[in-house]
Amino acid sequence: MALVLIVVAMILQFQMKGCVGCVESERMGLLELKSYLNSLDGLGEGSILESWSDDDPKSDCCKWERVTCSDAIGGHIVNLSLNALMFMDPPRGLNISLLHSFPQLKTFAFADNKFDRLFDPIYGYKSFQRLENLETLDFSGNYFNTSVLSFLSAARSLRFLNLSSNSLEGVFPPNGFNNFRELEGLDLRNNLIKDLEAGEGLREMKLKTLDLSWNRFSETARLKGLKHFVNLQVLKLAGNKFTLTPSIQALKDMPKLQELDLAAIIRRLRQPRLLKALRIDESSRAGFKEECFDKYA
Repeated sequence: MALVLIVVAMILQFQMKGCVGCVESERMGLLELKSYLNSLDGLGEGSILESWSDDDPKSDCCKWERVTCSDAIGGHIVNLSLNALMFMDPPRGLNISLLHSFPQLKTFAFADNKFDRLFDPIYGYKSFQRLENLETLDFSGNYFNTSVLSFLSAARSLRFLNLSSNSLEGVFPPNGFNNFRELEGLDLRNNLIKDLEAGEGLREMKLKTLDLSWNRFSETARLKGLKHFVNLQVLKLAGNKFTLTPSIQALKDMPKLQELDLAAIIRRLRQPRLLKALRIDESSRAGFKEECFDKYA
């Protein structure tokens, strides 16, 4: 009898959940976000996110395209994948306050949308502080410059940040970057960065993977700031234009470094003691000499 009651209770719970669907405030938040995106220039033919519709008030937004909810936390939205929605190039900004409707959001993917700035008319640079559960942010393939980091530095819960193929230039990191105490992976490839500043606060970061491939580094001295990333395990420097040098001195102070990518770089290098993987390609191999791989004493 007890087993029958348990089964009935489970069936009723499942049916109730099916009727409730997603959180109503988040469903309205999705519709507001869609309305904003549709109001911008640069869309392809027709409307975007067609399944995001208010035609049926009982529609479960957890079943809408590019939306993921979590049953474990009451149907709250945890993932928005809004890559490649926009197809033309006019400058436009993303209103971050529209994301505040999703307090449990863990992943926001907004790659390849050709946006060039962030803004929040209410909370300004502190906007991302309201997304306390955000762990993964993908803004790759946009037109953001270094000013975007004034907003991102408030996202202190981030673990993975992708800013590849944007317009970041000059010196990195900016002030406030050490706020990313939980950050483990940072992708900055295909930007215009040419220098890394030193900063003692960076030693407190958990950063394990850093991709600086295809930037504007020309001298290994510009990498002096790397020594402060003491937890770094994977470093990618492919496609930069370093001049020939006996070694990258900064690597000597990175005790946990295990993988180094130098593809498409013609240079001479001594291999750090703990390095397990070194990637070069045939075009780079001509710049190496056998004795340059002597390990540090």
